[in-house]
Amino acid sequence: MLKYITKIWGLCCCTALMLIAAQASAQEQFQKEIYYASDSVKLKEVIHFTKADTTLHGSYESFHLNGSLQTFGHYLNGLPDSIWVYYYVNGRKRAEGRFEQGRTQGKWTYHYENGNKKSEGILQDNIKNGNWTFFYETGKPKSTGTYNDDVKFGIWNYFYEDEVVKAQSYYENGIGIYKEFYPSGSIKMEGENREDKSIGDWIYYYESGEIQAKGSFEDGLRVGEWKYFHPNGEDAIVGKFGAGLESGIWRHYHEDGEMKAEGAMEDGERDGFWKLYYPTGDLKGEGDYQTGNGEYTEFYTSGKQKTKGQIKKGLKHGKWIFYSEDGLVDGEVDFIKGEGRYKGFYPDGSVKMEGDMKDDRRVGEWSLFNSDGSLAGTYRPIYEDEKPIFKTRQSATFRDPINSEKPEYLFENNQIRYFTSTINEYKGIAVETNPAGILFGSLPLAVERHIQERLGYQVQIVLHRDPFFSPLNESIGEVYTQGGTIQFKQKFYHPDRKLGMWYFGHLVGLSYLSHSSKILDDTFILNIGEITENRLYYGVIVGSRWMQRTADSGFTFDGYVGFGMGARNFNKQYGVDPDFDAKFADTIKNKGYFPFFVGLNIGLIGPKRRLSK
Repeated sequence: MLKYITKIWGLCCCTALMLIAAQASAQEQFQKEIYYASDSVKLKEVIHFTKADTTLHGSYESFHLNGSLQTFGHYLNGLPDSIWVYYYVNGRKRAEGRFEQGRTQGKWTYHYENGNKKSEGILQDNIKNGNWTFFYETGKPKSTGTYNDDVKFGIWNYFYEDEVVKAQSYYENGIGIYKEFYPSGSIKMEGENREDKSIGDWIYYYESGEIQAKGSFEDGLRVGEWKYFHPNGEDAIVGKFGAGLESGIWRHYHEDGEMKAEGAMEDGERDGFWKLYYPTGDLKGEGDYQTGNGEYTEFYTSGKQKTKGQIKKGLKHGKWIFYSEDGLVDGEVDFIKGEGRYKGFYPDGSVKMEGDMKDDRRVGEWSLFNSDGSLAGTYRPIYEDEKPIFKTRQSATFRDPINSEKPEYLFENNQIRYFTSTINEYKGIAVETNPAGILFGSLPLAVERHIQERLGYQVQIVLHRDPFFSPLNESIGEVYTQGGTIQFKQKFYHPDRKLGMWYFGHLVGLSYLSHSSKILDDTFILNIGEITENRLYYGVIVGSRWMQRTADSGFTFDGYVGFGMGARNFNKQYGVDPDFDAKFADTIKNKGYFPFFVGLNIGLIGPKRRLSK
């Protein structure tokens, strides 16, 4: 009996030992080295796994192509479970934190490539919770605040690199009122944020406190109309955004409210015809663009060409030639993406000055030469009120033999601008009417030859019928009028402004009218009497024309007022009849004619074509 018990016990022990050996064999770790496919001798990863099912288990290392450590951590039964550290190519830490069963837990820290902290805070299941701090690359704090399930919550503070408070925001359910400040402490901007994206109405301020800009955001992108202001409160720029990009008509203004530039934008690029103005209101330049590319021409205030060249993606590109007001070549630049080397010339073609240009500004050090080619001096341009002022860096004698014996004269251009055409100006036909005129017994129909911001020649025909829709002489005893007027107008236009192109002008008018009435005599016989009237008059007018696009086809509105003087002539179309004489007494009592003009016509203008001088 004891022998059998001993055998059974021995068998059980052997079985237990075999099971233990099998389990140990199953958990035995194996190491595998993996190399970059592009270079079979450069190690990419070192992994550990179990023999049973190749489950990752144990330490894990990965390496950059240069051989430096990229990642180090441990797996437990296929899941990251330990402190994991990530490195940049230069060997500095990129991030470090703990995984538990494949999920991030506890404090995680991220670093810039220079080794300084980038951010740190609590990650639970890859979701930010608790207090987080973000840093500048210098290591100074950038912002700090609390997350609740990956959503900002409570007070957040933002800092400049000198640790002065830059902004503050209070978040509730991920939406916060954000206020940013200048280093001086005055407010810079304010508005709403949702999930770190701007929403709703925002206002920007100058450091002195005046409003600088205002408009709306949607999901972090500017939308709708935005207005930018000069410090004096006048509009600086007005236009609309669509999905964060400028779209539609944009207008720029000088500080005194005068138009500076206007034109259409499409997806953030200039598109169509653009016009630029001097503060005086004179045309400065015009360009015809297609998605940011086109040709631009600039003028002196006299209307003479100053420069011309190509624009590519909003920047000057290719060869540009600059002219003096006398029409001589003043300089030239070969631009590449808005940058180029300027060479200015004397009238005889010798080099006068040379230096670099970036967009419309002279930059760096410039050289000024005498007409014999010797160096007169080196200069560095400093801009004051958008005009380059040359500051001498090297003193030298500057000799201009051409003008050295003559004083400098500045001649004022007194030429009348209305009859002087400009290069590339537009001409178009405006067709207009005013249906509301029928309420007052007339319907105007006008055609105008419009010459860009200079002249307009208009023929207007007015149909008279009072009452307009009732049959004439329908009622006995009423005076009815019908006929027509033709007017010839000449208008002198001024440059376009916020309220359109104001103008003054004069006109000559000729009218033919018929006044008629019906009366019953004592025997109840119906008699018809008629008087015809001729009018001839001269008048002066002032008005303003608003155009949808000042140099392209579109809608147009023309409003004007004025007065005139002339004469009327009447002819009776009936015999001697005291009753009709009494009926028309008010109509014919004045032989002089002193009309007062008020009008508002609505119409279309176009097509237009560019004319070269």
